[in-house]
Amino acid sequence: MNVTFNYGYWSLWALYQKVVFDGVNRIIYVNEQVTELDIKIDVYSNWKEWTITYPENAGWLPAIRAVGGDPTIAGQYAGDIYFLINGWKLYVDLTKVRITGTLFSDNYASAYYNYSGVIQYPAQVSSLVTGSAQIADSESITNSLSTIQATTATTNATVNSISSSNATILAKVLEVWQLMGLDLSNPKTITDSSITVGGITLSIGQPTTTSTTVSRNP
Repeated sequence: MNVTFNYGYWSLWALYQKVVFDGVNRIIYVNEQVTELDIKIDVYSNWKEWTITYPENAGWLPAIRAVGGDPTIAGQYAGDIYFLINGWKLYVDLTKVRITGTLFSDNYASAYYNYSGVIQYPAQVSSLVTGSAQIADSESITNSLSTIQATTATTNATVNSISSSNATILAKVLEVWQLMGLDLSNPKTITDSSITVGGITLSIGQPTTTSTTVSRNP
């Protein structure tokens, strides 16, 4: 990258900062050795420092504005979003530089350009969505919630089914336990015609002289 500036201090500034501001062409150049760039610190804060430290730079049109950062009742803060303004552009090699923060442009479809001036469209995560993007996100969230609800309903039904089956099995085991006379709190009563225990009644019949029939009633 070969850049010529009509103001001083460029070499000194470039030694200590990740970006260089070209007020003439309204371009913010990310130095080629940079691998990580924080929009808030390396662009927004450095732009303010650049205009304050060197008074002659204050004459150029402002480069960036910020929104967000508002506090909530819960003590949290809304995320910052930054916009390049007045036709400023950010020149960066997105294949080498990891961007932290959200940056848009007031004037162009993207704030990002490669060093040849070709517009770039990096993936960005932001709470700012409009039009079809907002609809797509809403549909995605709705679909995800529906999936979660359906999965939860299926899981609950399975759990209820298992619980019901277990309860039935336990009830039958208890009946057998009682009919064997092993339940101390529910003694078994046997007569010539019935066996009674814990609400269960077994009728005893002798349809023939050689057999005995035991049946539950009900």
